[in-house]
Amino acid sequence: MVEPPTLRTMVLVLLLTAVGSASDWSDLNRLRPGEAVRVEVAGKSAVTASFAAVTLEVLRLASKKGQMDLPRASVRRVERRCGASAPWIGAAVGFVGGLALGYSTYTRKTADECARDPYACAIPAGNTSKGASAAALGALGAAAGALAGRLCTRWQPVYATGP
Repeated sequence: MVEPPTLRTMVLVLLLTAVGSASDWSDLNRLRPGEAVRVEVAGKSAVTASFAAVTLEVLRLASKKGQMDLPRASVRRVERRCGASAPWIGAAVGFVGGLALGYSTYTRKTADECARDPYACAIPAGNTSKGASAAALGALGAAAGALAGRLCTRWQPVYATGP
């Protein structure tokens, strides 16, 4: 009788799939011409340039000095930078999250509650309408999301080979 896969087995398969997905040369086809890439070449320092094209055997990059063709055998790793839209995506997600949080957690405070706990009425969403509460927390969420998106300056692997 065959046993169903355990959670541990499924997680292991997913991790191996994720790790293996950055080692397929065809993944370079996802890059757009002009996209900033960093390429580690065997025996040389890393090259940062713009992606131009990829064939079965050559990775073509463009830089201010002109085009360069890197043979597939010499390419050890290709990475791309987080997109320029990351702050906008972060702001949108933060705004929607803050809006939902402000709307769902709103409770109007009475004068007695504000007298007992002045801090409860001091926050932007403390003693306002439900819409204003949602908008205030939405704005705070948008600011936090935009900041988080702006901090996304890391390089994401697209292709890797070898140890």
